Parts: sequence; structure tokens; C-alpha cells
Amino acid sequence: MGSSVISLGLGLGGGKAATNNGRLAGGSFSNAKSVEFDGTNDHATPASTITLSGNKSISFWAKLDDTNPVNFTSPNGTSYGFLSLNNSTVYIRTSGGVRSFSFSGSPWSSGVWNHWVVTGDGSDLKLYINATAVGGTQTDGDILIAKFFAITGAYFVDGKIDEFACFNSTLSSSDITAIYNSGVAADLAGYSPVHWYRMGDINGGSGTTIADQGSGSVDMTLVNGPTYSTDIPA
Repeated sequence: MGSSVISLGLGLGGGKAATNNGRLAGGSFSNAKSVEFDGTNDHATPASTITLSGNKSISFWAKLDDTNPVNFTSPNGTSYGFLSLNNSTVYIRTSGGVRSFSFSGSPWSSGVWNHWVVTGDGSDLKLYINATAVGGTQTDGDILIAKFFAITGAYFVDGKIDEFACFNSTLSSSDITAIYNSGVAADLAGYSPVHWYRMGDINGGSGTTIADQGSGSVDMTLVNGPTYSTDIPA
């Protein structure tokens, strides 16, 4: 489980401290790490299943190596939950069924950082890519996360992930624009994330545990050897 103080720079004379608001010691926000997944078997798991009901949002950055199907979250480990089929369709599984967001114009591309957000208010589910709403409005429902970045044996993320966060609030379009920050990762502490995975910034880019910097204290464990990278949205 997460803790309010995490040690950074292990083996470097005590290292630095980080607080559970996601800022490094000294108070300023700093982003220097992401996690790279190999597209073969790398993935991650939460310490317990995350349930988002009513007002909810998920926000993250992804730099994918291709536009082939990738699964960002799974509700049970075996079914896709947040699946990018290609750069024209995204499926999101809720308690009410699978919601399809289809769009034209290729709002995201491989090989570059893209910002993804899904929001729900208990009635309407919306998808934003790079701070632009795409695919219209779908019917909302509960979202469960039991596995990150794959389902069993398939749809592995091939690329990098950074600043993955879940909220018990519906981010507004202006919130999303501010978080997108013209393509540069921004401090999320002011939006009160319930789960926030800094993807290497809190643990000094070492180990398999990504400590939850949100209020929910559900740590993420990296599985099958994802690696830390200094390639970040900037």
C-alpha cells in the first residue's frame, strides 16, 4: 500500500523524500521519468481492484510505438476495458456494457506523446484525446481496473506511459486543457486524484512498485520487466 513518504535515490546516501501529493521534496512539481512496456508481456497490476463510480475521470499520457490494438486497463484481467483499436476507434467497458467511440481525422499518432482522458458523471461518458473531445457522448457506467496495459495474453501496450491518474470527479474541458498543458505533463495535485502513478519519479526510476500518490493508496506493481525511461511529455 502507498505511504505518505517514499524514499528516492536508494543507495545514494539516503536520497530525497516525496510527499503523497506527487511533488518532489522542495515543493515543486518535477517530471523526469516514464515507464516503457515492450508489447510482448509487460504489464502492471494494482494492489486491489480500482472501482470508479458516479463522477469519475481517468487521465494519462501514452507514447505508443504503433497504432495496433492496445489495452490500457482491464476490469478483470481477461477482458479489455480501455482499448484503443486503432487511431479511429476506442472501446471503454463499463458496468453497462462496452461503449464505442469512433472518430475521424486520426487525433492521435504513434511515436509521439498523446494525452488521453475519459470522464463520466453517472450519465454521460466522454473521451478526450489531446484535450479535444472525440467520438461523441456515450452512456456512463462504473469502470473497474484490475490490470493495466494488457489483458491476459493479448493487447499489450508497446510504448511508454506517464502520469496515470484516476479521479472521483468529472474533469471539465477546461481542466483537461490545463492538464494537457500544450503537450507538457502538468501537476495533478490540485485536481485531488484518488490514484496517481508518477511512473518512476517517486521511486527514483528503480524497482517494480509504483507508489500511489493519490488519496486511495493502491500501489501499482510492474510485471515482466517494464523499464524506466527519461522520455517524457515535454
